[in-house]
Amino acid sequence: MFPKGLVRSEREGNKDSFLVDAQRLHASVPVADIHSDIPTDIYRRRERGERDILGNVHLPKLRAGGVSICGMAVNNDSFVGGLQADAALRRVINMIEAVEEEVANAPEFRMARTVAEMTAAVKEGRIAVPLGLEGGACIGESIATIRALYRLGIRSIVLTWNYRNGIGDGIAEEGRGGGLSRFGVLAVKEMQRLGIVVDVSHLTQVGVDQVLDVAERPIIASHSNARTLCDHPRNLNDQKIEAIARMGGLVGVCFYPGFVDVAAPSLDRVLDHIDYLVQLVGDEHVAFGPDFVDYMSDFLNEKLQQANVGYLNSSEYPIGISGVHELHNVTAGLLARGYTDVSITKILGENYLRVCNLAMN
Repeated sequence: MFPKGLVRSEREGNKDSFLVDAQRLHASVPVADIHSDIPTDIYRRRERGERDILGNVHLPKLRAGGVSICGMAVNNDSFVGGLQADAALRRVINMIEAVEEEVANAPEFRMARTVAEMTAAVKEGRIAVPLGLEGGACIGESIATIRALYRLGIRSIVLTWNYRNGIGDGIAEEGRGGGLSRFGVLAVKEMQRLGIVVDVSHLTQVGVDQVLDVAERPIIASHSNARTLCDHPRNLNDQKIEAIARMGGLVGVCFYPGFVDVAAPSLDRVLDHIDYLVQLVGDEHVAFGPDFVDYMSDFLNEKLQQANVGYLNSSEYPIGISGVHELHNVTAGLLARGYTDVSITKILGENYLRVCNLAMN
């Protein structure tokens, strides 16, 4: 770990040797992609009549990237809006069913509702699938729905997408000055009582502060970067990053180009975000939340333009991290920058497992 103010130094070696070492690490320790939109791809492909999507489309890339834990986010707000709770809930139930059917037909995967189940899957050589929710539109203003989602296997919830929903305001509503609703405060408390990880990515800045005030267990920002390096509304300022870390939580570094660098996103800039976070709060509070959507970029670009949130014009990822199959390149970059195996192992998966353990149990 690099203490605050310490300038990291380059490690001796060459690109190929770092990549070999990165592949070795990925093969020997838990590697978590803590925010994946694969459920959306499964859902839309199954609507077209496709089946075995996990095995045919996503397994090769996940294996190539050495991923052993894939946090899959069921998305609803971005497709039905934030206030259409009934339509959103139907979509979420259908998406959960679709993911479970796909996992049941792909022996390389295993649904995982607990940390014990995640670690067991990794030991078995399978890919663990903890299930989350991206956007709380489907919850409406119903505590009972949160409890039902928990019984259906949801173990993390991104409180909002970019819109307003019953829980609070997403980042596209920041101009209104709002954050959590009164129900949102109750929802956060109930999620933490049940053992659902509260995720503040996409929430307004005011809302993040309110969650920090309410929360009693660690929270996460599964796919957000450092606003100091990329001044974008979806990224977090130092105060919020430090507050999340003080609670024992973590920030998942996002590889989506608009959050990495508005002008020139690159692998090096992703590494800069990791460096910055580690120097700010330590290597125990950083993870990978890549937010890859390369497998449905045309479809998603259209949806994002319709959303009119003003910052996601393209999902063309930087060279070297075009998809989860190139995740080794990030680890190789960390090795080249002088990170130890111990430090990288924390970032790859140990931090996520620790936070899940604290938040779920």
